[in-house]
Amino acid sequence: GPSGGHGELAYLKEYHEGFRDFLLSLKTPSLNPPADILTMFNKWACHQRFVAAGLPRPRSRLASAELLGAPAGRLFLKPLHGSSASGVCALRWNGKKRQLIAPIEIEDGRLYNTLRVHTYEDDRIDRILGQLLPQGMIAEDWIPKLNLEGLATDVRVLVIAGQARHTVVRQSRSPMTNLHLGNRRGELEEVAEFLPAAQRLAERAAACFPDCLYT
Repeated sequence: GPSGGHGELAYLKEYHEGFRDFLLSLKTPSLNPPADILTMFNKWACHQRFVAAGLPRPRSRLASAELLGAPAGRLFLKPLHGSSASGVCALRWNGKKRQLIAPIEIEDGRLYNTLRVHTYEDDRIDRILGQLLPQGMIAEDWIPKLNLEGLATDVRVLVIAGQARHTVVRQSRSPMTNLHLGNRRGELEEVAEFLPAAQRLAERAAACFPDCLYT
């Protein structure tokens, strides 16, 4: 792997199947049912559950090479099974001009997670998508995040027993706001006017998993 030693982006479906087998083998009761945990790690299944419950969602569909054949577009492409921005690509194109932004490095023809977000504008885009798309991805319309002083801003809300208990503000100069990528942890005061709506939406999403203590 690369010098940073981060994991290879490969066999994502197989990893999920192993994770499933491990969860279902547990004999000790968990705070969240294993079946719900598995659904949480399936982005397409979550999307369908949220849409059925009437929650607002970006327009989404299963990703395919045909989908990317449109003359222009802006999409987030996310592996069906994963977390922490692993394998997530922000792709925009217009005609032959393309740009893909992702925390991905290429070495010896293999893809690796990295803590640095890279921008690709050449045929390496085909190499990345050629390896990730067959493993299963969801394509979401790329809706720009709230911009505060030049930083893309969103919130991560922890819901416990049906109530929003803790909120983290995340800010980035790239489309990926995950804090482990070196992004800024913002202050709640900066997004105070948006917090009530965001927290209520998080509670509605948590209600789609009524047997789970926390989401």
